Amino acid sequence: MSPGPKGLLLDSAFRGLKAPAPSDRPFNGKILVRTEPELHRKAALRAAVEGVSLSRWISRQIESAP
Repeated sequence: MSPGPKGLLLDSAFRGLKAPAPSDRPFNGKILVRTEPELHRKAALRAAVEGVSLSRWISRQIESAP
């Protein structure tokens, strides 16, 4: 079974290949992230300590990335 375009893009990124530029399509602001349960727990705890939602905490992390 083929992984489809999204799967191929992710596979390329993990193998260090350059990804194409984002398309001109509009983005809806939703991102599905799969991670290890312990990392999810750590992020949720950090968000709680800072008094923000997990979604907002992750957004801040992305905003502050170089």
